[in-house]
Amino acid sequence: MINKYPLAIDNNFEKYAKFLALILSTFIFNGIIQGKFVLANPKQNFKINNPSSFGADNVFYACCNNILKYPSDLKSEEKIAFYLWLLVKAHKNIESLFEWLSIAGSSFILGHFMSFDEINRLISNFDNLEK
Repeated sequence: MINKYPLAIDNNFEKYAKFLALILSTFIFNGIIQGKFVLANPKQNFKINNPSSFGADNVFYACCNNILKYPSDLKSEEKIAFYLWLLVKAHKNIESLFEWLSIAGSSFILGHFMSFDEINRLISNFDNLEK
C-alpha cells in the first residue's frame, strides 16, 4: 500500500514523513505484540539473518524509498535524515528498537550510496533545533 500510494499527503514533506514514521512504528509494535518482532535480538529481525522474519525491514525500506521519491527541494540525505530523526526521537528509549533502527538506517544509507557524515550532521542539527 505504501508503494501504491506514494503521494498520500500532497505538498507537505514533514507531514508525509511523520505519516510514514507512524506506519512503520505501528507495524513494528504490532509485531512486538504478536511476538514476531524480537526485541531481544534486533539483528534477527532482518530477512538476511532470519528468512522467517515478519518483514519490518521491508516496510522500513518501502518507507525510506518513498521518502526519497517525495517531490521536494530537499536533497536525499536531508529527507532520510529527517525521517530517521523522527523514528529515533520516537523510539530512543527502547534500546533494542533504537539499535534495529540504526542497523536498518545504516543498511539503507549504504545501499543508496548516501553520505553517513552528512546524515549524522543533519540529525544532530534537528536535535539541536528541538532543544
